[in-house]
Amino acid sequence: MEITLVRHGKSLWIENKPIACQDFKNWVEKYDSNGVFEEKSYPSETLEKIGTANIVLTSDLKRAVESAKLLNPNISAISDPLFRETELPIPLAKLVGLKLYPNIWAAILRCLWFSGYSNDASP
Repeated sequence: MEITLVRHGKSLWIENKPIACQDFKNWVEKYDSNGVFEEKSYPSETLEKIGTANIVLTSDLKRAVESAKLLNPNISAISDPLFRETELPIPLAKLVGLKLYPNIWAAILRCLWFSGYSNDASP
């Protein structure tokens, strides 16, 4: 048996301006729900793997489902929220005036999560 992990394609949500931490959850929701760009080409190894796979599993997020369909339009993928990434915790405290780029918030919040802070984020 072989298991291959493939990251979803580039999100159609490309807004990249500094935001407050409290706005990060909304930014992620837009990132998840806007689908993915169709690339001109995909790595041949990836196309081979998905073309010969017996089962393809994806999260239920639009970007994951679309990515699988772009790699193989004839695929019948099984989509389930079980395969989503862990949500990042959004701090309760308002960090007044602090605005950072979404990728910076993602790194900070991921570090907090690895350190044990979850603020009830879904696993």
